[in-house]
Amino acid sequence: MGRPFKLQAEQEAVLTQIVESDPNATLDEIGAELFRRTGVKVYRQTLATSLSRIGLVCLPSNKAVVVTVAAPQSKRYGYTDSHRRLEPEQTYPSCLTDVEWALVGDIFEREGGRGLPLRVDRRALVDACIYIVRTGCALRMLP
Repeated sequence: MGRPFKLQAEQEAVLTQIVESDPNATLDEIGAELFRRTGVKVYRQTLATSLSRIGLVCLPSNKAVVVTVAAPQSKRYGYTDSHRRLEPEQTYPSCLTDVEWALVGDIFEREGGRGLPLRVDRRALVDACIYIVRTGCALRMLP
């Protein structure tokens, strides 16, 4: 939970208007204008945090601050709906999908038939390792 934000939604709207009206203003100038309009005094760090939370990025240009709207970032990786479904062949919720296994399977599979025959499928071993990494469980908890 943590501490509540100092600036509420109406003050953040005013902050956005201030930044859009003067994108070259410094943080001190933005803070002074915010105090003049709303009566709320904030420190520079609180102001920078609020700008970041709104989605505005401050890019220093000498002594002025140039503000641009940050582009939304897509998730690089993570669970998808195919990971959340649990089918009989999925031992763990974090098992690799067939598409993911197609991308990395050649790293773990050996051609030529050298060595001892497999007792456990390599894909099952990789799934168990991924489960440990994603959940942080102890090795002794694996079947």
